[in-house]
Amino acid sequence: MPRILIMEDNLQLAFEWRDVFELNGYEVVLTHSGEEAIGVLQNDKVDLVVSDLFVARGKGGLSVIGALRTLGPHAPPVIAVTGASASLEESDTESRFLTQARRLGASSSIKKPFLPAELVVLADALLADG
Repeated sequence: MPRILIMEDNLQLAFEWRDVFELNGYEVVLTHSGEEAIGVLQNDKVDLVVSDLFVARGKGGLSVIGALRTLGPHAPPVIAVTGASASLEESDTESRFLTQARRLGASSSIKKPFLPAELVVLADALLADG
């Protein structure tokens, strides 16, 4: 059973994603801040990380991706997640953040809003490649 770490500060989304992953045979470790996620990554083995880039307080997904780089070739793949914006200017900024996340080492990215099943399909593909 693949073990996945989800770092998402929106509790409703976090629980939705957890439930969908568990229904699809994943074991899920749920965290709500970058600090929590980094703690898990330092102490436990996970097969995949889904990380929101921005959280209300504390470290976000870019910090999590940076911490994963210290694991070297044994680091799990990362799906970077960020919210969509109604403003074209903000949308362009978010695209830059997703690009930066990929440059830092994120394996893939997805922009909110999306269906939880889309996230599972993306995760399945990343784990099949690895």
